[in-house]
Amino acid sequence: MDPSTRPGPNTKTACRPLPSDTPAAFRKIFPQFFTAYYFADRVSLMSSLYQHRYDSVDHSRLGAMPLVVLSPETTFEYSTPAEARVSQSYEKVWIAMHEALAHLSSRGVHRFIKGSGHEIHLDKPQAVIDAVDEVLRQLH
Repeated sequence: MDPSTRPGPNTKTACRPLPSDTPAAFRKIFPQFFTAYYFADRVSLMSSLYQHRYDSVDHSRLGAMPLVVLSPETTFEYSTPAEARVSQSYEKVWIAMHEALAHLSSRGVHRFIKGSGHEIHLDKPQAVIDAVDEVLRQLH
């Protein structure tokens, strides 16, 4: 069954309202991202990526290439205890993947950006600019 046609929770309470200028095509597919099936698929995918992809990678593969991986320091607010349990498990996997990514380079660093959520480039754009500048300085 196509994920967009599977029954799911009421999306009106699952997320913030979309901006009024959101394209109709995106409005149509948006609800599929807030179903139990979607999140189960995401957890399965991330789990397999973490367990298989990074375990078999030569961790010096990137050599001494400058690398800065950014993660949000703040976590999401949860509306139910069940949502908190799922999201906290998801966050642990996500952070572990960021840490593994940073370790692919001998010069890789993993930073948590205080006051940021998932969209660091919107929440704390200066942190992203600083990370890019740091990588560029290391290249010269």
